[in-house]
Amino acid sequence: MDLDEWLFFEKKKIPGFTVKQFCKDLDIHVATFYCIKSGQRAPSSKLAYQIEKYTNGKVKGWDLIVKAMERSSCIKKQEN
Repeated sequence: MDLDEWLFFEKKKIPGFTVKQFCKDLDIHVATFYCIKSGQRAPSSKLAYQIEKYTNGKVKGWDLIVKAMERSSCIKKQEN
């Protein structure tokens, strides 16, 4: 499950749950969250672990890192 899916279901389960609350709980900036969610930036291994733990394993930290790596390699290929 990716972060978009998890957030969608979490918002349905918990009225009032927001991205802002998620970021506050993880002590990250909202802009950082959106960069990680879109794959523009890879989370640190510590943050990847925290996200996986926070989502009860539904969002895999490693998947977030790989997504950013894949996006980065696609951008580099397009530049060449």
